[in-house]
Amino acid sequence: MPDAPIIVVEDDPFTRLIPLVLDPKAGEERRLAFADFMSTDEPDFAGWCTRVRQRASDLYPAAVRLVTSEDEMRALLRAHGARE
Repeated sequence: MPDAPIIVVEDDPFTRLIPLVLDPKAGEERRLAFADFMSTDEPDFAGWCTRVRQRASDLYPAAVRLVTSEDEMRALLRAHGARE
């Protein structure tokens, strides 16, 4: 099986949702907090995550890395052999 994709995302309140969908190592506490936050729009958050994973099958499972700066992003990409 090939290595899981590594996805680098700006750390923003709404992009913090991405690891919950694509990264199986995402924290349960954050998952529960998002489920509560989204409950008025999506009462079945776990089911919604499953449906998104099915549609994004080439990206799941992934290792999602949240970064807070361009320098952090570049360093992380270099560490994983990506070209700038």
